[in-house]
Amino acid sequence: MRHVRLIILLVAVLGAAGYFGYRYLWLADDERILHGKVDKLVELAEKEGEETLFSSIGTAREIAGHFTEEFVVSMGRPFPEGRQDRDEFAAVIHQARSSAGDLRFRVSDRDLVVAEDGGSAVMELTGHGIARFHEHGRRDESRRFRVEWIKEEGDWLISRVELIDILD
Repeated sequence: MRHVRLIILLVAVLGAAGYFGYRYLWLADDERILHGKVDKLVELAEKEGEETLFSSIGTAREIAGHFTEEFVVSMGRPFPEGRQDRDEFAAVIHQARSSAGDLRFRVSDRDLVVAEDGGSAVMELTGHGIARFHEHGRRDESRRFRVEWIKEEGDWLISRVELIDILD
C-alpha cells in the first residue's frame, strides 16, 4: 500500500513538473520567437540608399508575409486604416519605401504576454524611426503600438496592429 502511494505521488509530481516545464519552457520559446520576429521586421524595414525595384518589392512582400492573410491595421499615415490583405499591404510598404532614401528603426519598451494556450499573444512596443525622404527632408518619430499575434500552423503571424500613441 505504501508503494502505491509513493507511485501515485511520484506520478503527480512528474505530471506537475511536466506541466510547468511545458508552460515555462514552451512559452519562453514562443517569447524568443516573437522577439526574434520583431527584430527581423526591423531589419527588413530598414534601408540605406536606393533599392532596385525588385529588391523593394521583395522586401515589401517579405514584411507582409509576417502578417495573417487578412489583418487589421490602425497605424496612422501612410497606412490605410481597417482590414487589409497581404498584397495590399505589400503595395503600401513598397510605396512608402520608394519615397524614402534611408530608413532607420529601433524598437524599445517591449511588453509581451503569450496566452496560456500558446495560440495568441499581445505585444506593446515603442517604435522609433528616422527617415530621409527624397522630397520632404528628414523625419524622426516615436510611436507606441499594440501588436496582436496568432499562431497559424505553428508560425506566429500578426493579426492586428494598432497605434496607441504618438510620442514625438
